[in-house]
Amino acid sequence: MSLEMPAELAALIVDPAGYANSQQIYSAFAEIRRDYPLAKAKVEDFDPFWVASRHVDVKTIETRPDVFLNGAGVWIGVQKGPVSGAIGAQKGP
Repeated sequence: MSLEMPAELAALIVDPAGYANSQQIYSAFAEIRRDYPLAKAKVEDFDPFWVASRHVDVKTIETRPDVFLNGAGVWIGVQKGPVSGAIGAQKGP
């Protein structure tokens, strides 16, 4: 198991267009859950971010604020370049 997921998987899960093809995105998340259940994602124009893809891991993270700090809410990273077509995308501080 690697602590960093492949760039093509990371790019797919942050691209709104990637969700238009259900089979492709479901296959990607199946691979992520199987091979990279807790991994760092590095995508061009985004700050690196962690992906927890299994329910048990997400539940553990949510119930352990003494160990896992998430600040004031959900954080998937900062897109550094122009935002185009992304729902809810925002620039960081």
